Formats: sequence, C-alpha cells, structure tokens
Amino acid sequence: MNSSAHVTGKSSGMRHIVIVGCALFVTLAVFNCAWVSEDSFITFRYVSNTLNGYGAVFNAEEYVQGYTHPLWFILLVVGCAIVSDPIFVAIGYGLICTFLTVMLLGYTLYRLTKHTTGSIVLLALASISWSLSDPWLSFQTSGLENSLSHLLITLILIETCVQTISRPARLTLLICLLCLNRPDFLFLILPIGVFMVGRIRSFRTAGTMALAALPAVAWLLFAWTYYHHVIPNTAYAKVGIYSNWIAASTQGFAYLGDWGVYDTVAMGCTVLFLTIAPILFRSKYTILCIAGTILYSTWVVYVGGDFMRGRMMTAVFNTAVVLGIIAIAMKMRDTNRVPIAYTFLVGGVITGLIVVRLFIPDPGARIKENGIINERKCYPGYHLSSYIELGQLINPYMDLSFANALRSYAEKCGPVTIHHRNPGTIGYLAGPKVSIIDTLGLTDAYIARLPRHFLVSTHPRPGHPDKYIPIAYLAAREDIAILPGWEIAVMNGDCSLTAKLEQYKKNTGFLRPY
Repeated sequence: MNSSAHVTGKSSGMRHIVIVGCALFVTLAVFNCAWVSEDSFITFRYVSNTLNGYGAVFNAEEYVQGYTHPLWFILLVVGCAIVSDPIFVAIGYGLICTFLTVMLLGYTLYRLTKHTTGSIVLLALASISWSLSDPWLSFQTSGLENSLSHLLITLILIETCVQTISRPARLTLLICLLCLNRPDFLFLILPIGVFMVGRIRSFRTAGTMALAALPAVAWLLFAWTYYHHVIPNTAYAKVGIYSNWIAASTQGFAYLGDWGVYDTVAMGCTVLFLTIAPILFRSKYTILCIAGTILYSTWVVYVGGDFMRGRMMTAVFNTAVVLGIIAIAMKMRDTNRVPIAYTFLVGGVITGLIVVRLFIPDPGARIKENGIINERKCYPGYHLSSYIELGQLINPYMDLSFANALRSYAEKCGPVTIHHRNPGTIGYLAGPKVSIIDTLGLTDAYIARLPRHFLVSTHPRPGHPDKYIPIAYLAAREDIAILPGWEIAVMNGDCSLTAKLEQYKKNTGFLRPY
C-alpha cells in the first residue's frame, strides 16, 4: 500500500511539473514575441479617456464604438486603473491567458485519461503546435483580444466535448463572454448554441441560462443607449467595402492562402486535427465544434479576411488543436491505452510541416500584393524589448514626437482637431484635448457610413477603406489639418490657427453645414 501510494504520488508530482513546464514553455515563447500593434492604441485611447473622466470615447463627446472587443476593453480599464501603462497591462494579460490556456488543457487531459505518460505526450504536442505558429504567438500579446478569445474557446470546447453540455448555464456564460470579446465569434459557437437551446426541457434550465446571458444583454443595452448602436462602428467601416461578394471572397481566399503558406504548421495542424477528431471521437459534440469552425472560416472569407497575417484564423487553429488533442484523449480513455498510431501521425505531420516551411522564403515586413503583412515584423519599435530599452515607441512610418507637439499645442491654445489615417498611437500620445478624425472611419461614424463610391480604390486593401472625405465635413469639425503649413504652426505653438481656419471657411463657403 505504501509503495503504491509512493508511486502514485511520484506520478502525480511529475504530472504537475510537466503541465506547469509546458505552460511556462509556451508562455516564454509568447513573451519572446511580445509586442503591441498600432491598432491596439485605438483601444488604449478609449481606456485612457475612460479613466480620465471623458467617458468610453475616442474623442471627447463623440459617442462612437471604435473597438470590437468590449470584454477586452473592460479588462484593460480595470488593469490600467492599477497599472497605468496599457502596454504592460495588455502584454501581461496575454501572458496570463496563455499560461491558463495550456494549464487548463493539461489538467483536462489528465482527468480524461488518468494516464500520465499519454497526457504528457498530448499536451506536449499541443504546446509544440502552438509554439510553431507565428500568428498565434504574435497575437497572444499585440494589445488585441486574441489571447482571451483562445482561453474562452478552450473552456467552451471542454464544456461542450468533455462535459457534454451538462452545465448549460456555465456554457451560456462562456459563449456570451466570447461574443463580448469579439462579436464575430458568434459564427464559431452558433451550432453549439442552437443545439444547447434545443435541449432546454425545463423552465428552471431556461431561467439559469437567461441569468447567465445577462452580461451580454447588459452590454447591448449599454451600447444602444451610449453609442446608439449595438454593432461596433468598425463593422460599418470595414465590411462591404468590396464591389460584390465574389470580390470579397476572392480576397478572403487570398487571406487563407497567405495563412497556409506563411503559417504552414498552423494550417496543416488545423486540417489534421479537424480530420482525426471525428474519427477518434464520434460524437455530435465534435461535429458541432467542427461546424462552427467551418461557419466562422466562411464568414472570414466572405468579408475579405484581414490585413494582419493569420490574425483572424488563430481562433480556428486554437479550436482545432484543442479539439484534436481532446479527441485523442477520449480514444485513450475508452481503450485504456495510448493511440500510438495517431500520436506518431501528429508528430510526423508537424515535423514534415516544419521541413516544408523551411523552404518558403519569409517576406518579412514587406506588404504582399494582396495587402497582407506580418504586422509584428512591420513594427519592430512596438516590441516589448524595444519599449523597455528605449522607454518609448518607435514608429518607422511616422514621427511620434509630433504627438507631443500636438499635446503641448492643445495645452497652450486649447482643444484642437486634426484628421489622420493612423489615429491610434498619435491619438493616444497626443491626449484627450486633441480630437482625431479617423480618415479610415474606424472611430468616425460619418466616414464609416460614406457610400462605396467615396472609396479611393475599387478594390481597397483589407482593413484600409481609404475614402474621399468631403472637405466641408473636415471644416465643420474645425479640422486645422486642412490648412497649409499647419504642422509648422503646431510645432511653433502658433495659436492663430483657429482664427485662420475660420477665415478659410468663410473664404471657401464652408461655413454652411456639410
């Protein structure tokens, strides 16, 4: 008895060590890629304005939801109330979510199999798969919501496949939180949600699920009353910019192709795991999860993908890895032995994909013809290592020191408005007294809703719907950036710009409403 207990204790201790070790391994791989994207500073400005009493707005008194991740935004507000620098908060959240995701999968595998060696091998395969995907590693930080989405997706898959939807209220809460983290994920969990609702057999179950859905209902009510819309403004700006669904889908397939070429391991593992999962774990729950990944991927293609390489597909990759590994664990539980053939198949495919990827030239920070780019490599001055070393951000495409000039100008001469194509970092650094008209329309309701014929290009770069903006609109917004030589005047602290703008409006007839 004592000997058996000793062996069991050693096995248990080894299991804990390996699970924590895998979690630390993946977390360190993410930390090695830690950075924040330029787009994340749009949310950071919302967070800063919220904490400084201006409200959850990009520009003071302009109630537009220019971010797509309410839950992530709320967590950033809470974190930045404690640690003022949103860069450290966002990266910290990303590392924590990474660690928890691996730990959660590790302990789930052990509970399923009770087989220490088998669960260790499976967790190692999952950890290796994640650590070999550049987009997955990159967007675990980046200041965007991906890491929290991956954690919630992992929890949902466990509740669906392992718990077989035995706790509908908990699953409802997780689904609502995922959709609050990014509304697009409604497509990913729609099959699961519909199936779960169809299983309701009592008023008590319906009541507990309704209570679990209160966070989503509360946000929708808030968005409607505060922003006057429940759909984020970014959807109006980005979706529907192509001439028809064929043009949009062509761009979307180009996005999938780019992901497959430059994130070869992730694409290959996604196909592999989604193929073997229903073979090893023949369950309606597996089919529901696979149907969700297909539906979500179809949505990504339909809207034309994105310009950030692989970002929109990391959720599909994360889903596939967790689902495939759980399926192998289920097979192990039912047969009481490690399915060696499938384990070696996964390992062999990963090895083969690594070899294939070695022969594909890396385009680095170069924008491909389809408008897609490795965003992290594009902004080396936004890497955590650079930020800590220099104590500031370095943008290779714009002089960020001008933001300080704008801040000083507004402090001296009063609030001002300018237009800018990249409002994130400039807006965050310039401060709340400088209003930024986002010419891409992400944070501007009027520009986001301009008809397609205002587009500069009939086939714009994904995520960059440049439009011809009526000068009367900019003038009505008191935009000093429409004046010649305004940058020099700002640098010199020339407070006569406002008077010059009024004279310009009078001379050009732009005093009338746009």
